[in-house]
Amino acid sequence: MKRYGILLLILLLGLSGGRAATFSDSTVVSLITCSPGPEVYARFGHTALRVRDPLNGVDLVFNYGVFDFSTNHFYVKFIKGETDYKLAAYDFRYFLPEYEERGSSVWEQRLDLTPAEKARLIDALLVNYRPENRVYRYNFVFDNCSTRPRDKIEEAVDGRVDYGGGQTARPLTFRQWIARYVGTDTWLMLGIDMIFGLVSDRPASLRESMFLPEVLMQEVEHARIVSSGAGASERPLAQPAVALVQGGSGPLLTDSIGWLKPLPVMWLLAVLVGLLTYIARRRGGGWRTGLRVADTVLFVVAGLIGCIIFFLDFVSLHPLVGDNLNVLWLNPLLLPMVVGVWMPGTHRFRQVLGGLLLFCMAAACILYIICGQSLNAAFVPLWMMLCLRVADAVFPADGAD
Repeated sequence: MKRYGILLLILLLGLSGGRAATFSDSTVVSLITCSPGPEVYARFGHTALRVRDPLNGVDLVFNYGVFDFSTNHFYVKFIKGETDYKLAAYDFRYFLPEYEERGSSVWEQRLDLTPAEKARLIDALLVNYRPENRVYRYNFVFDNCSTRPRDKIEEAVDGRVDYGGGQTARPLTFRQWIARYVGTDTWLMLGIDMIFGLVSDRPASLRESMFLPEVLMQEVEHARIVSSGAGASERPLAQPAVALVQGGSGPLLTDSIGWLKPLPVMWLLAVLVGLLTYIARRRGGGWRTGLRVADTVLFVVAGLIGCIIFFLDFVSLHPLVGDNLNVLWLNPLLLPMVVGVWMPGTHRFRQVLGGLLLFCMAAACILYIICGQSLNAAFVPLWMMLCLRVADAVFPADGAD
């Protein structure tokens, strides 16, 4: 029955220009929220809208989170912030199995809309589902699978949606919100902190924090529709959430085991590099060669990270990567230092380039304090390693080139 209902819906959609008249008065529209999963793209959960018409045997999900890995130059476009997502509409029975399999919870909040509001919302979804309208430029914070359903709901109601404030009194920054879902001591968060700039340390407003599906669900739980004018009234936006799938609880996921977390690993590497530097300066010989190998790995890795940060800061359209002070010490100019490490007779080159790098590294410390960019604790030993090795190249031991 559902299959025939969907086929009928698609046929009537084409004939009626995307109107909701094909739905009966028993239709229910719900906000669907899915808890986070283990994959990177699923770490923050997901939101969709469900349209269920028992009389006509229709049960559809409208999903704004569909993207295609096979798109030409997908990863280049993703890094540049030019990823296109699209709205997909399909039978709801195909939606839940993915979340059941990965152990995520799925909640449903039935929207308390009037027949007119319900019709407007469905109309908007059907128009948005037209081939010429369904693709949109995805923005991780300001235009994603959570904000789009919220906006469609707000546009459909008579009046305005007043969110009761499920949030705490102190607003969190974008970086802090993301850390809640990634963890503060994970390798993923270390990478995020490297590429996120000052923009991410701005407190997110109540509305902006709804880019996270679970935050939107919490706010919808307390939201009310407020109408103005002579017949001013106030009513709940949605009914309490009902669990469709009982999965794991809590958004926080980890990618580290025991001591294999960024901070202890970075401190261990810093100690080893410090000891190797001390021994090589005292004994020279083969120790010096080993130190050159360590320098090559350190400078290449840090320099390549610096190139990524530079690209994201000045080229990418991602909203949270701008004004990144990390580029001062995770600097692309570390790459040419590899040449100075291995080639004899380059002491003057190392002095000039190394002096510039040391100045940038010192400036980063001062600007962190002045500008208030958040500092990942694992940055400290990494910064110390880079300072030590650049300084050793600028001021080599006696007899070393």
